[in-house]
Amino acid sequence: MGLRNLISIDGSLRIGFSDTLTTVAPFECLQEVTDSLVVSNAVNLTKISAFSSLTTMASFEMYHTGVTELPSLPAEFAGIQILKLIDNAKLTSLDALTTWRVGSNGIGITIQGNPNLQSVIGLQTMLNQANGEVSLTLENLPSLQSLGGLEPMSGVQFLRLRGLPSIENLSPLSQLRTAYYLQMSAVPLVKNLQGLSQLEKADTLILGDCWVADAGFGMDGLISLEGLSSLVEVGNLGIGWNANMTSLTGADKVSNVLNLWTAKGNPKLNDDAIQEFADQVGQGPCISDACSCSGSLPQF
Repeated sequence: MGLRNLISIDGSLRIGFSDTLTTVAPFECLQEVTDSLVVSNAVNLTKISAFSSLTTMASFEMYHTGVTELPSLPAEFAGIQILKLIDNAKLTSLDALTTWRVGSNGIGITIQGNPNLQSVIGLQTMLNQANGEVSLTLENLPSLQSLGGLEPMSGVQFLRLRGLPSIENLSPLSQLRTAYYLQMSAVPLVKNLQGLSQLEKADTLILGDCWVADAGFGMDGLISLEGLSSLVEVGNLGIGWNANMTSLTGADKVSNVLNLWTAKGNPKLNDDAIQEFADQVGQGPCISDACSCSGSLPQF
């Protein structure tokens, strides 16, 4: 009785903040949460399959749980606008996301600090539905082996790839042509930007970090901009804290930077290399500690 008869919630449902919570079975009849479903701080909760009857849910957020996989949802599921999966130590699979749907206004996805997650292939269906209205963060995922699943993206509002030490290439991004904001840092095994060979326009492009006055996280495998052969238009460009960057060649079609560019904290990038790129784009780098190439971020 009680919660087991609950079918609809007009508003949000928040569950957690308990070390003794081990099941959400009482919610197995729940079909509708009009706002957010949040599961947090429940390290002994390992399964949430009881949510498999949901047909309406605007946002799903899961923090600091023991959950290993997400629930599959019915074909009637209307669509989601926000998905956040943060610091779930036992999460290993996103495969069930192939049954989830994206809302009409696009989706914001944050997947961060899940140390045992090896694949994001489950994102493929959702990204295919989003039609470029996507904000995606993949951050601090040490076991992630591939960006497979990101192939549908031809345009993106926001993409941050950070702290992905096992990723060796960017090939699943080979269809990406436009990005409002794109940042990559601490992805040390990536040796070139060939996976971005179709990228034509970026309002903000950051390789490494560029908005910090002190040491940041770079792309230590990069030695140049090789791979950005289609890039024509960039508004803000940040190239920072890349330990082995020696040249800014490779983005030969970029004839100007619409706002500003920075090249800070790249110990092997000498003045001649910086000047060569400055001549190419018709302006020198911003050198003040106050410089920011982050631009304004899209809201999801």
